[in-house]
Amino acid sequence: MKEAGFHVVLNYIGLTAVDLYIERVRSRIRNGGHPIDEAVVRKRFAESRANLAEVVKLADEVYLYDNSGNKPKLTVYVSDGLIFPQSGNIPEWAAEFVEQPKAV
Repeated sequence: MKEAGFHVVLNYIGLTAVDLYIERVRSRIRNGGHPIDEAVVRKRFAESRANLAEVVKLADEVYLYDNSGNKPKLTVYVSDGLIFPQSGNIPEWAAEFVEQPKAV
């Protein structure tokens, strides 16, 4: 895409653990939302992280938000391979992706 002149911006909202994701699904169900099988949640969580590991290398800008608390918090901004922490504590899941070298 970049070769075609596009500027690629990635916004990713993550959680610290799959169990938190599962609990949020359960909470949504208690409030009348639709169910999602736990195995599907676990599969999507793993696939999302694997996809992030690939696309973070392709983006010109990356915004990583941690949604493990009450509201999403911007934790890391990456621009052209330069990492700019946005909070005192970068979650482990976010740190592992920004420390990977970008594909050239």
